[in-house]
Amino acid sequence: KPDALACIATPPSPPSRTRASTSSDTASAALAEAGLVIEAIFENLDVKRALFSQLDALCGPETIFASNT
Repeated sequence: KPDALACIATPPSPPSRTRASTSSDTASAALAEAGLVIEAIFENLDVKRALFSQLDALCGPETIFASNT
C-alpha cells in the first residue's frame, strides 16, 4: 500500500525510486510549508477522510485542500 503523504510531497519519479528516496520527515516538512494540497487517491471515502485528517495535522492553517474528484 503506497504512502499517500509521501506520494503527495514528492515529485514524480519511477516507483522504485520514490519509496527508496522519500522519508516521512521529508514529506512532513514539505506539507508543513504547502499552500495548496491536491488529493488524487482512489475513490474510497474512508481512505480520503483518513488522508485529510493526516493532512490537517501536518499542514498549516492557511493551506488549501483540494480534490481531483
